[in-house]
Amino acid sequence: MLATPAFADGPTDASAGEAQTSSGILRRMLLAPPIQQELALSPEQVKEVDALGIPLDSPSLPFSKAIAPFSTILTVEQLRALKPYVITSHGVRAFAIPEVQESLQLSDDQKLRVGAILGVLRADLQSYQALASQAQDAKIMELERDVFQPLEDKAYDDVLASLTGEQRTVWETIAKPRPRRRPR
Repeated sequence: MLATPAFADGPTDASAGEAQTSSGILRRMLLAPPIQQELALSPEQVKEVDALGIPLDSPSLPFSKAIAPFSTILTVEQLRALKPYVITSHGVRAFAIPEVQESLQLSDDQKLRVGAILGVLRADLQSYQALASQAQDAKIMELERDVFQPLEDKAYDDVLASLTGEQRTVWETIAKPRPRRRPR
């Protein structure tokens, strides 16, 4: 049987290999009604989170450090419940995060496969970066829908196919809700 996910007990001071995010992204997540509902945030908590005014482009930090501004607003249970959203926000790249690999108990072979899949994805996406950088907003959205998302979906499917059933079960507990997947 696989071990309990390394971060299942909530925030930790050990940040080596931990998922990275910014306090600004966490603030945006916490201001989203579905996450507010999932975490059972009170209206007072939502106001306090909003009042923090942390910019979206704040620096990326290990999760245990990025949550610091929220630690006096949210309960330990709410902070613990927020972590899967951070993992999910990385999409297929979450499988390269050491704490995720540890939680899934990926073999060395699986880690190499994940690295290879992400390398192919990175190369495929780079070929479209020039187009995206010169495109207008509507064209960028079209590229996202028609090109980038199918490439991400394929990489995600390839990584999932390399996991055992038990590893997929653990993945579903550490990355809820599952990444949105658009129809092809």
